[in-house]
Amino acid sequence: MPQKDFREKLVDFGVRFVRFIPGYSKIKQELLSDWEYAQSFSSVSEFLDKEQETLKKITLGFNYSPPHMEWLITDSRLKDSHITPSPTAVFDWFKSLKLQIGRMEIRIDKSVDDELRFIPTYYTPWLEAFRQRNMLAILNPGLKAARWPEIHISKDILKKIYSTRVPQNGRTIRSKDSLATYVRKYQTEVYSWLKENYLQNIFAIQPENEPHSRFGAYRWKLSDNSLYESVVNAIEFFKNTPVKIMVNSPMVAGMMQKVTDTMIRTANTYPSEREKLMVGVNHYYRHPHSFVFGIDEIGDTLAFSQLGSLLWGNVGAEKERIESHGIQMMTTELQLEPWYPDWMSPGDNFNEFIFILLRNIKFLNVNSPGKTFILLWGMEEMYIHSVNGLSKEQEMILETLKAINSL
Repeated sequence: MPQKDFREKLVDFGVRFVRFIPGYSKIKQELLSDWEYAQSFSSVSEFLDKEQETLKKITLGFNYSPPHMEWLITDSRLKDSHITPSPTAVFDWFKSLKLQIGRMEIRIDKSVDDELRFIPTYYTPWLEAFRQRNMLAILNPGLKAARWPEIHISKDILKKIYSTRVPQNGRTIRSKDSLATYVRKYQTEVYSWLKENYLQNIFAIQPENEPHSRFGAYRWKLSDNSLYESVVNAIEFFKNTPVKIMVNSPMVAGMMQKVTDTMIRTANTYPSEREKLMVGVNHYYRHPHSFVFGIDEIGDTLAFSQLGSLLWGNVGAEKERIESHGIQMMTTELQLEPWYPDWMSPGDNFNEFIFILLRNIKFLNVNSPGKTFILLWGMEEMYIHSVNGLSKEQEMILETLKAINSL
């Protein structure tokens, strides 16, 4: 029998510990029940027939990152020089799946000149793709923008922003920091361009992505005031427009609490803009914390967070606090791609997709008025598979997406 590595030993230790936490058994049983229910479906039609009334209450959308797609086809395990993902081809594919809303980052390293002024050339074709198809966009032009390495600023750009030393890894970026000040200026330039050219297609502006997470190459996070000033900057710019302002968080109580605090503070400062505020959550099920229950890698960030809620904060309570202040919720990332290199089934297992979708719907409480948006994370890889040939499981997943948005 092979020796277990450090991570496996740590998981074994953790599983032995967490099972003694009051409430552990209930969370585990609910997780297993949801898993077994999702495994019971053998066809798309069976799932739709059984869950149709619930599925009518959601709208599925996509995440799409042009730079990430470039990396996939040139440097990843899926690299393929024959694939040319033009805005026309990709967005026509989204349209064929009935996906009408999507989130896209606007990265600093792809959109500034030598003087650090915003230039829209790189992203214009993609915004045109939204406009030409009457699709809605959620745009994320922050210091922290979706996709690794989260903070998309080269060392050369950082040296221009800082007259002295660039901050060390792990630093908290405060509101008066040179970088935070520059990013707000950059965002204002982006907002001006968007408002002038694409206002009718903007569903929401997301000033920052997972602002309190240290995930990323520099392990920087934003201070509370830095995030608040970024949100206020967006609120002020898009006053008297239908554009919503959204900030997201991993499904972790402490980070959700900080985002919630910021959005409630904003709502109290700008009561007339309250109905335009949104909080997004990111929901994964195959990831480094999947093993906390020790049951065949079955798990998700909801169960992990519920377990954490028994010790250091309550995710459910944060959701209720958000809703009690009239702030809307959505899912900004629902896992549909592998977590490399160990968890490869997301995006290629129909029943797992049902599992995470229904778990997410349960958390969001989609019985609230209006439809709830759930954005899929991993559509870049799915597009590549659609060009090269889909597996049966992937065909079933895409059939499900199209069917849900047709209800």
